[in-house]
Amino acid sequence: MTNSVRAIKVPEDYKGLKIRVMDNPIQIATLRKMGAGPTPMTIAEVYTALQQRVVDGQENPLANIYTTKFYEVQKYCSLVGCSWTP
Repeated sequence: MTNSVRAIKVPEDYKGLKIRVMDNPIQIATLRKMGAGPTPMTIAEVYTALQQRVVDGQENPLANIYTTKFYEVQKYCSLVGCSWTP
């Protein structure tokens, strides 16, 4: 999980963050339960959305964060372990 606002250490840290998710009902419901604003969008739109602060953060495997260079436009990277996608 990366974002530009704060490190995520406990579920309450999600509160108020706009987080990019896949258009997946389970991910959307999970983030809503933690107080975040899930924002579905395609992966192709994420870098620009992060750069322009349309969303505060996103959740992806570390390999994706590295290859898409999300670290260039995000301040925090937290290993939260709240989802698993096969």
